[in-house]
Parts: sequence; structure tokens; C-alpha cells
Amino acid sequence: MWKEDIRDSFILLIGLLVIILVWIVLSERIFEENEETMNTTIGLIGAILGGAISGGLTLFGVRVTIKHQIKKDNLETYPNRIQKLRKLEKIINHLSERMKYTPISMIPDDFLENANESLELAVNIDNSVYNKILQLEIIAERLSKLAPSSMRMGKDYDRTHVFEPTEEYIIEFQKYDIEFEKTKKIIEKRMEFYQEELEYFSDK
Repeated sequence: MWKEDIRDSFILLIGLLVIILVWIVLSERIFEENEETMNTTIGLIGAILGGAISGGLTLFGVRVTIKHQIKKDNLETYPNRIQKLRKLEKIINHLSERMKYTPISMIPDDFLENANESLELAVNIDNSVYNKILQLEIIAERLSKLAPSSMRMGKDYDRTHVFEPTEEYIIEFQKYDIEFEKTKKIIEKRMEFYQEELEYFSDK
């Protein structure tokens, strides 16, 4: 958050310097033959510009203060969100390990068995995490419908019931695999974000 404040302050400062520089250059060009008029005009515009700058800085200060206050008000929810992120991370990592040896036809159902718990955790974290888990559930449900029920009952290794995924199944599974990796990354990023925010405000 402090990085955003520094960035906004820098942008504001550069903007003000550019405005002042442009005005000085234009004033010299327009009123170069009438020094008295130029000085009067510069003084008037300077007063207006000074008021605008003062008001702008005040508004910016209020904005930053409100922003910090909102963050502090939400600070109490961060430990709970971090805890839920850790639980969700364990579920996702466990599923990731199982994918290494679980038959491809059973992977969607494997996720769906944990979908409700994952969604309950995600809904109390934030929208970005919840949307990723929800998207995984939607794809997993499509995959589950594409795989015959007999193939999802652990009979992949039966010589008479070898699962041969269709092209549609393969395409959907690739989507699932991509979304699964994205979900792992977003969980890691949100964990880092909440921990950094918690540390930042704890030092205040």
C-alpha cells in the first residue's frame, strides 16, 4: 500500500511541476513585449495556481488518510483470511500431488469432492480467490459429465474398461490444468499481499 502512496505522490508532484513550467514558458512568449502586464498576469495566475495546488494537496492528503483508515478497519479480517488461505492452499497442494498418480478420468471428481469446502473458504477471503475456485468447479463438472460413470469408479485399469479420453475431454482437461495452476499462483499472491499488509500496519 505504501508503494501506491509514493507512486501517487510522485505523479502529483511531476504534474504540478509540468503545469508551472508550461505556464512560465507561455507567459514569456505571450507577454514578452509588455513586462508589466506579464508580471501582473503571472501574479494572478500564480495565486490561482497556488490555491489549486493547496487544494489539490489537501484533497490528496484526505484521500490518503481515508484510504489508510479503510485499510486499518479491514486489518482485523486479515488474520482470518490468511488462516483460510493456508487451509485452502493445503487442499490445493494435496490435490496437486494426487494428480500425479490419479487416473485422468478421476481427477475432476477428486476436485469436486473438495469443492464445497474450498468454496466456503474462498468466499471468506476475497473475490479473486473465490472466482478461481468457482471456475475450477465449473470445468471439473463439465469433465465429470464427459467421462463415463464406469470410468470414474476406479476401473481405468480394468482391461475391458480402459478410459480413452475424447478430444473434447482433452481440451477441457487442458483448461482445467491451466486454471488449476493459476489458482495456486493467485492463492500464493493473496497470501503474500495480506501478510505484507498485516506487517505494514502492525508497525504503525
